[in-house]
Amino acid sequence: MLNEIYIVRHAAPQQGTNIPYDRVPGPPLAELGRGEARAAALYLSHCGIEKLYASPLDRAMETAAIIAEETGLERETVEDIREMRNYLIHVYDKVNYRRVWDAVQNKLPQLQHAVQRVLDEHTAGNPD
Repeated sequence: MLNEIYIVRHAAPQQGTNIPYDRVPGPPLAELGRGEARAAALYLSHCGIEKLYASPLDRAMETAAIIAEETGLERETVEDIREMRNYLIHVYDKVNYRRVWDAVQNKLPQLQHAVQRVLDEHTAGNPD
């Protein structure tokens, strides 16, 4: 029975690669990011997680691969859970917080839909 969901954002990507951040493949993890992913993996290895999903972006796939190695799970790629660049551009707008909040709120249904789809697929094969 599904009791908890852990959502892990990808670890720190390399900066200055000139690879578009919001399109596949996106930049890979930085060394710092690999350390962050190992820390997340160690934590999650004690949580009894059963499934591991990642977006198709390299940094998310690398983060998930490190978690998979520590937990023994297979990583599944899900196209719907990927960068939502529209609001990230505005996160750095330190003057207009209302604009940031509105942009995030506009993306929540998209995130909710992606998570619900993954949950539906997971529970279809495991009704408990």
